[in-house]
Amino acid sequence: MKEKMLVLGIAEPYVSTKYEIAVCVAGITIHGEFRRIYSIPLRDYYRNPFKKFQYIQYDVLGKGSDFRPESRKIDVRSIEPLQFSSVSSIAQKIQETKSFSLEYLHERTRRSLGIVQPRIEDFQIEYRDYPRTAKYSRLRTGRTTMNILPFWVRFDFCCRARCPHHWVMCEDMEIGNYYRRLLNRMHGRETPRKVEKRMKDFLDETTPYFLMGTHRRYKNVWLIISIINPQGKHFY
Repeated sequence: MKEKMLVLGIAEPYVSTKYEIAVCVAGITIHGEFRRIYSIPLRDYYRNPFKKFQYIQYDVLGKGSDFRPESRKIDVRSIEPLQFSSVSSIAQKIQETKSFSLEYLHERTRRSLGIVQPRIEDFQIEYRDYPRTAKYSRLRTGRTTMNILPFWVRFDFCCRARCPHHWVMCEDMEIGNYYRRLLNRMHGRETPRKVEKRMKDFLDETTPYFLMGTHRRYKNVWLIISIINPQGKHFY
């Protein structure tokens, strides 16, 4: 079965025992359903790339082993990048699908994907506690080599009145791509500081929304899959 989806987020690549390095993609179908598609090997994504706010079409193979209700296993070779969405369409979809709060999304709807409008209190770049070896700084899949982020990005935010605050990790691949572009150009000098400055500027440009999703293994752990600028602007 073919399905068409507006991409709202591509998560930072992760290590997969089956695909070596893979990415997870989330968005909203043309029928208004939240969708998470997996697993897309990084090498296949690089061969046939697409971006946030772009429509894609693909063949759905079924539910697969992922218990989360919005998840679908797809035929990666069938992915067809289509047109980019208009700014008005992005804003409309956000308004039609956003949730009152993260608690409402989790307790009332029982979904594992959703959009919230955060009141951001702070964000932090926190260095990973990894050994300084090539194994933990670069990943290789076939002919593709990828530098992994040496830090986490976390946000402190509220999503409603009397919210107890959420301290959540952000997995938006656009942050990682910006870091990798700087790394190639600056060879590591001041790179995390540049990422932090760009984040401050990006958050000042608009009132963002968060595309939230639960962790596959830890079902009660929420992650920020994507920082959505309703004007359709990208992090880099």
